[in-house]
Amino acid sequence: MEFIRVWTMQVAGAVIFGVLCEMLAPEGKLKSVVRVVLGLILVIAVINPFAGISDSDLFRGELNFFDNLTVGNEQEILETRMTLVRAYKRRLSDEIITRIAAATRDFEIDVRLEVDTRGELEAADFDVITDVLVILTPKYNDDESLDIENTKTDIISILTNDFGVEERNIRFWRDSFGDF
Repeated sequence: MEFIRVWTMQVAGAVIFGVLCEMLAPEGKLKSVVRVVLGLILVIAVINPFAGISDSDLFRGELNFFDNLTVGNEQEILETRMTLVRAYKRRLSDEIITRIAAATRDFEIDVRLEVDTRGELEAADFDVITDVLVILTPKYNDDESLDIENTKTDIISILTNDFGVEERNIRFWRDSFGDF
């Protein structure tokens, strides 16, 4: 909206300037020349934002207004999309943690995931989980009481059945002890 306000002010300024100059111009041939020049100034003021002509561009012949406008809009769309994707991944990660919490009684859990976001936000394949890293941190120091293999099996079952993650895309990390 700022663009429209500035453009309107420029056109109004050109009209007022034209009226003042015409009133001050002497009668005769000079008055008709002044009208032609003022008409050209008014036309330039009206088409300036649409043709991309600024003061310095007028002499160079560069027409870049629409290019700059398009780049700005694409930047805003990209930033909005990235914000939506981050929020979606955070919500999905929280949902996975909530679902697998029962299978991980002996562990604190964290989930890192990657989601296919190359498509459109509304597309059916937009939110396909492509990679899951489950980080398990034992709540206790007693390794003999931990049933790691059953915990992993339960988590894999939940992720494949409830979230459609392929088993080959599920990885585990046992925090402070390394990969297992």
